[in-house]
Amino acid sequence: MDSIENRYCKYGRGEDFYYLDFNEPVNAISSAPFNGGFKKIERYINRQVPLDYNHDPVEEIGSFLEERSFPKEKCLVTITACDIRKAILQKFSDGDIFILISITACFANALSMGGSGLNTPGTVNLAVFTDYKLSAAGALNLFQSIVEAKSQAFNDFGIRDMNTGKISPGTSTDTSSLFLTLSEGGSNYGGRLTEIGKKVSMAVYNGLEQIKTNLDGHELLL
Repeated sequence: MDSIENRYCKYGRGEDFYYLDFNEPVNAISSAPFNGGFKKIERYINRQVPLDYNHDPVEEIGSFLEERSFPKEKCLVTITACDIRKAILQKFSDGDIFILISITACFANALSMGGSGLNTPGTVNLAVFTDYKLSAAGALNLFQSIVEAKSQAFNDFGIRDMNTGKISPGTSTDTSSLFLTLSEGGSNYGGRLTEIGKKVSMAVYNGLEQIKTNLDGHELLL
């Protein structure tokens, strides 16, 4: 993992999870199973769970947080069966723009449109923080760019659904999370032709490429 020391958040880890503690509450747009949606949060947690994990995530993750005295209302949590020790966390600073990405990824459960999935490690958890000033519309546009970058990566890497044989846009359990401070005077645009959209989407794409390269020959493991 690259050094991600920065002025916006701190990194920490436990036995089966790692987290980013933000110095102040941030706006979150996320498809996470715990506190996903549109929220103000202070901590992002990416947690490894067993492949046979079969719980109500809201209830089980709530208990996980309570056992560690983590405030449930302030934490956004994603889960994965991938090995979180091989997560990619990288920071990028270019002029007035700061970007931090967190990625864990397995590809064996790639799911094409209409596919039924497999019980194998297959989740891509993408998390992005930026200090770039965006309106709510711009933030949603940037969230779209994150998802598009993942789908482009799956296409370019030739990742296929093992059942259908078709190229897949992702796995059946992927999540994307965007953390930022919304600004009324911020840009309304975060698509891939904008400065922020291009930087974020390429960071996500390159991060997934790095993971895929490291995975070659180890199909079911991260």
